[in-house]
Amino acid sequence: MVLNFGGMTNIFDHSREFDQGLGGVRTGQATVVVSQDGTGDAASIQEGIDLLPKTGGVVYIKEGTYTITEKITIDKDNSILIGASRGAIIRTDLAIDILEINASYITIQELTINGNIPAAANLAENGITLINAKAGINIVRCNILNLEKSGILMDDGAGGGADIKITGCTISGTIKEYGIDTQTYRRCIIVGNKIGGGDIAGIHSNGFNNIISGNIVIDCGIGIHMESTENIMVFNELINNTTNYTDDGTNTQIGHNITT
Repeated sequence: MVLNFGGMTNIFDHSREFDQGLGGVRTGQATVVVSQDGTGDAASIQEGIDLLPKTGGVVYIKEGTYTITEKITIDKDNSILIGASRGAIIRTDLAIDILEINASYITIQELTINGNIPAAANLAENGITLINAKAGINIVRCNILNLEKSGILMDDGAGGGADIKITGCTISGTIKEYGIDTQTYRRCIIVGNKIGGGDIAGIHSNGFNNIISGNIVIDCGIGIHMESTENIMVFNELINNTTNYTDDGTNTQIGHNITT
């Protein structure tokens, strides 16, 4: 049982046994709590997402290592997936995408996504993948590492989405393609990230009206690769990349970047 006093949020740990909310969905500080110790509403992240109503909500993931055998899919608009200060770790030893976003107005925050389990033969494919031209995605302060393809991939198979913000993330380890690949997504804001992995490029921007600023990109093939038109690349620090940046676009505004 969870106690709830009028006008106040819950004051005790969540439990699988509860009597508040409608349709088995909790109200309070978080819509759904995921935990491995039995104090949450769900034991797996996908189960937590599935418990949300169609209108979305919040999934709070407690500390722990969550090993997956199938990709996690977020398919409900207006949802937030938040970890316990990167202490919530998603890992796999399978060649799969780890987290797929197939909805709009989604926030992913404070998660560690690791595509390799020690001694495993495989790397996961992509860390976070956006599909079906969605919009309004925020990826904040996540730690993403060790992937066969890309840390964050915006798949433009459906024509490209828009209004994506990636801030304060760290992408490192073995990343065999791109740290961040916008493909043709537009109006992306990629600010304040540290990227130490991307055999092809740390950041690849092929949409338009994208802003790439304040990032540190280290030891990649191309640090930042700009394509398409009317993008901005300013105030980045590009260190020890094979090529620090390449501009194959038109009307790209480039300035105040540090290259060493």
